Amino acid sequence: MWLCPFNRKDRVRIVITLSVSKKLHGLRIWNYNESSDDTYRGIKRLHVQLNDKIISPRQGFLLRRAPGHCFFDFVQEIVFAHAKTMIPEQQKQAKQAAASLQNADSDVSMPNGFIYEFQFHSTHGDAYYIGLNGIEFYDDNGECIGLTQQNIAAYPHSVNALNPGTDDDVRTPDKLIDGENDDVNGSHSWIAPILPNIINRVFVIFDRPTSVSMIKIWNYAKTPSRGVREFSLLVDDLLVWTGILDKMNDDDDGKAYHVPFNTILFADERILTEHEKQTVLENKNAFDNVSSPPASRDETVDYSKRPTTSLPRAHRKPANK
Repeated sequence: MWLCPFNRKDRVRIVITLSVSKKLHGLRIWNYNESSDDTYRGIKRLHVQLNDKIISPRQGFLLRRAPGHCFFDFVQEIVFAHAKTMIPEQQKQAKQAAASLQNADSDVSMPNGFIYEFQFHSTHGDAYYIGLNGIEFYDDNGECIGLTQQNIAAYPHSVNALNPGTDDDVRTPDKLIDGENDDVNGSHSWIAPILPNIINRVFVIFDRPTSVSMIKIWNYAKTPSRGVREFSLLVDDLLVWTGILDKMNDDDDGKAYHVPFNTILFADERILTEHEKQTVLENKNAFDNVSSPPASRDETVDYSKRPTTSLPRAHRKPANK
């Protein structure tokens, strides 16, 4: 890592000189990540100058604070095309539009941040594995946010973490955002081992601060007891939600069926359909959860008796020569 003394009166510069002229799309930046406390030494605002021409917005690019761990690749992509800022009138209109969507009677407002972190505290009975079928995020206009593999991460990553260096099992974090949520055989779901003294987490990471009005979550359907029960949601390390996910039906006969979902709602209920209104979760405080200890973190669990589970990748056809 790189570290230097900082004085607000002095400018700190990093100069990169290229041997030949290049067309530049942007930068990829890993902020300072020595520890969770030392991440506050990372850069917050970055101004970029190219051949004496300023190409960053007036206030600079806003950089994401590093997470203080290496549970995922915390690289942030800065795109120079995003340097164009809205004029003051457009900013005013955007704030008014966002405010009109929020429910004045609600005690929750839309979170806005870079990193949305789910922490899973218990399952619906399984002591060795925990999983989900899918996640969807919706913006402040109630539109589904298109997530890519760069936006999603988990720790432990997947069942493959039990055998480092392998990726044989298909149930990896990217399956959470592939849109195939009515899955009963597990091929479009995520599952990870429960390990001693480790909280299972799923991260949704953005390169720019993002407001979220609603989150839909599909619990694990292949083996319902492995689905998430108690969970928390943090946005840039601030706790914004705690709740309990519904368990999937145990009476699966192997046929395809519609997998229900739960909804975390931060905005006005007007963005919901009639069907979605039946799926909204209650935001429970810490006192509500005291009566439900996280069974999957039982210290008496013998992890040496962990049953094996595997959903191997389909064999790829050999390339034509």
